[in-house]
Amino acid sequence: MKSKNILLAIKVILLLLVGPIIVIGSLGLTIKGGLWACPFPLPFIMCNVCPVYCTFGQVRLWLFYGILATGLVMGRLFCGAGCPLGIAQELVNKVPVPRFTMPRGPDQAFRYLKYVLALLVVGLVVHATGLWTGLPLMGRAWSFLTVHTDEMRVARLLTALIFLIIALFMGRAWCKYLCPFGTWISPFNRFSLVGLSRNPEQCVECGVCERKCSKAKDAGGSEDIWDSIECLRCLQCYTECRGKAFRFKIRLRG
Repeated sequence: MKSKNILLAIKVILLLLVGPIIVIGSLGLTIKGGLWACPFPLPFIMCNVCPVYCTFGQVRLWLFYGILATGLVMGRLFCGAGCPLGIAQELVNKVPVPRFTMPRGPDQAFRYLKYVLALLVVGLVVHATGLWTGLPLMGRAWSFLTVHTDEMRVARLLTALIFLIIALFMGRAWCKYLCPFGTWISPFNRFSLVGLSRNPEQCVECGVCERKCSKAKDAGGSEDIWDSIECLRCLQCYTECRGKAFRFKIRLRG
């Protein structure tokens, strides 16, 4: 079996295992939490005081350790091979429809949105958990969100649905432009034990990496892009490269 098929099978299995826990908080059909039934406007952050028995709340500590471990070993591997929304976007993007490429200017501008959202979520979490209640506007924002919990539940699911539709035409738009969690763990790409590099001499110019990874179009021929914080570690470039130009490298400093 080809490596790309093995990688795809792993991603599908993880999607089936982790996806239901994230969406409904359970591996069964009973809705117990997750994006849909979490009683808080921002899910997955108040599990210690949550009145809802949710499977995610029981496994979140182990999930955190797993993400930390994979981050130290190979950067944003969770983003590329473990995140349910990321995997779902990747699978949807395999549907044969006309593709849309974001122009370079707007693409670079939109990428800053995820940093704004990441800072906003951190501010809300700090206020909601009582670590610091003096952050400007965070109290008002959190009060507004808690008053409109039902609306937030619908908004979360609609956002996921919208980005799955967008994924038909331009891949992982949520990951590239808005995901706060991916933004928080992106520095792991720079310091992980295993990195990803590309040998230009082995490149046969098949263009597969450019079609599979939007950041490849910004590389300008430089292999450094594969170790940038923008790389999602989806590994499609590695498994589908016809010239076998990509390789893993151990980074032992000193």
